[in-house]
Amino acid sequence: MKNVISYSKLTGKNALPLAKLIEQAIAHTKTGKDKIQLASVAVIYHGAKHGTCLADKVDYLVEGLGDGINKAALQQFFINCGYVFEQDKEQSRLVCTGWDKDKARSQDTLEYAKSTYWTSTVKQAEAKVWNLEDAFEAFMKVAAAKQNQIDKIVNSTLSDEEKSHKLSLVEFDVDLMRKLNKVKGKVPDQDTISIEDHILSKAKAA
Repeated sequence: MKNVISYSKLTGKNALPLAKLIEQAIAHTKTGKDKIQLASVAVIYHGAKHGTCLADKVDYLVEGLGDGINKAALQQFFINCGYVFEQDKEQSRLVCTGWDKDKARSQDTLEYAKSTYWTSTVKQAEAKVWNLEDAFEAFMKVAAAKQNQIDKIVNSTLSDEEKSHKLSLVEFDVDLMRKLNKVKGKVPDQDTISIEDHILSKAKAA
């Protein structure tokens, strides 16, 4: 399997201490963001000075940086500076297609570009740990609401035919509920069982 980068600095005479590698990674990340800021402002100022929309340069910069950056923030930075992005269905992405010339060339915009760091426009979403227990509880709340809906239908004064029709409109996976209750160590009471059996019997009869 081919390495994605050169790892020569991990072994041999070129090897660097772990602490040094970490410090370089942090420093280069900050330097990289500063270079993006510099290039972005350069595009904005060049376009304003010459009265030329550099949408192609904006698009090249945003896409050329790849997935390692917060593209939404950089796109928003350019949008705030008068550039326009539109959804390209063929490429399935936002593409810079033009500008608001007056806004892009205004002094306020040029000052904004210099004084606003591009990463501040849209904060990158923080990674969230998926919690199975929380997901289960959220599902059970939805299921409980469905169960209440079913209870009202079953205990209503409607005819069996009307009850069957209304129950068929309620999206409810009885078998899944039973399995989840077993996983949680919850045994449904007799009323719940009878309601579930009622639903199952109606479903089989349909």
